[in-house]
Amino acid sequence: MKKILTFIIIWVSSFLLSQTSRKEIDDEYRIVIQKLRNEGKYEEIIKHCDRLIISSQKIGYLDGEIEGYAKKGDYYIGLGKFKESLANLKIAEKLSAKSNNYRLKALIAIAIGRNYNEQYISQDLAIKKFRQGEVFAAKINNKKERDAYSVYAYDQLIPTYFNSKKNDSALYYIRKSLHYDGDHFPYLYNELAHYHIEHTKNSDSALYYLKKSEQHQMTAFNRSIYLLEYGNYFRMLKDYDNASKKYRESLEVSKNSQDVQGILDALQALKDIYHQSGDKQEEIRYSRQYIQISDSLKNASQESTKEIVSYTVNSKEEQLKKEKTKNNTIIITLIVLGCVTTISGLLVFYNLRKKNRILSQKKKEILENKEQEINKLKTIVNEAFEEVIILAKSNSPQFFTRFREVYPEVVAKLLEINPKLSISELTLSAYIFLGFTTKDIMSITFTSINTVKSRKYHLRKKLYISAEESTEMWFKNIGNK
Repeated sequence: MKKILTFIIIWVSSFLLSQTSRKEIDDEYRIVIQKLRNEGKYEEIIKHCDRLIISSQKIGYLDGEIEGYAKKGDYYIGLGKFKESLANLKIAEKLSAKSNNYRLKALIAIAIGRNYNEQYISQDLAIKKFRQGEVFAAKINNKKERDAYSVYAYDQLIPTYFNSKKNDSALYYIRKSLHYDGDHFPYLYNELAHYHIEHTKNSDSALYYLKKSEQHQMTAFNRSIYLLEYGNYFRMLKDYDNASKKYRESLEVSKNSQDVQGILDALQALKDIYHQSGDKQEEIRYSRQYIQISDSLKNASQESTKEIVSYTVNSKEEQLKKEKTKNNTIIITLIVLGCVTTISGLLVFYNLRKKNRILSQKKKEILENKEQEINKLKTIVNEAFEEVIILAKSNSPQFFTRFREVYPEVVAKLLEINPKLSISELTLSAYIFLGFTTKDIMSITFTSINTVKSRKYHLRKKLYISAEESTEMWFKNIGNK
């Protein structure tokens, strides 16, 4: 009997020791996977996730299992395996319905958005998923994780808005993302360099942000983008030798990290630069490589598109079911409320004569309620002013629209003086009216101080402000004009 008992104790102890704990699983996701990510070793990450999924299943650790599928789905995108990515993300999303872990919900939503975006299937669907990820991230309790996943959502929205020609929205999210600490600064500076190369054609500003990117440690992904944008900078200067050199360096980094999209972007840039410089032999060489990889990626994308259509249809059907259930709940609630209202009405009628005797007291309560409403309105006005200031400081695209709602008389007066004022001139007027200095406006709108001074000078002329009166004082007294 003692031998049997000893055997059972040894067997149970060995079994328990062989089980990976939740903390060990979390540590491997947090430390080992992150290290492999920085090195661009996506295939190794997927192998680790497979093992961690099995370990999580053995000990009944749901969040560990969800994270494995979510991370596999995320990193398959970097390898150009979109069908495999979506398959894993669908499993993760289904499992996450049983969990209240908003960090994982944010990761899944953002990864699905990336899947859509990388295949150029639908930028609108991608933005919807990124915004959903942003909402989930805001609900994360841990501040460090909340900030990290908010930044992850912002950093996906930035290039998507740039590609959609919504530059104001992209710059708005860059400004939001810059408020958070982390390793994402090189990415933001690369995006700003890209903005000045492609949109403002300002080589000085592009170089400024590329130099700022150099000051930070970069992941393989960020380094490939940095080198690509540096090549674009030299290409803008028509320095084709240095441009092709940077593109080749970007291609090498992307190959080492198996970043398929990065490889394609670098090959596209190389074939274009050699076409532009007249080197037909090199143009043909890189064109062949580009076509070979692009065709394989298109095949993977076509297979994934069918999965996405099926996934989208199923998601809409589930949403319709939820809405139907919600509508039934509303109908039942309305019926109950109707009954309660009817009974309440009868009670009111029954007690009407009693209430006549305390009419004077009620009048007093009404006056007090009106006073409370007045105070509430004052609070709303103050909150509206604070909201306008916040929108102004973040250079939000919604700033002028909200200003017009809060200060309609100011805008009406400006247009009365000069009906031909543009939206940009009215927006500048709004900044001045709110008390922002020239330096403030320069910082908020990412423009030089000379540009702001020039815009204010032309605005003075359009508003017929006399030379003796300062712009700021004129706007303070606009209500008396």
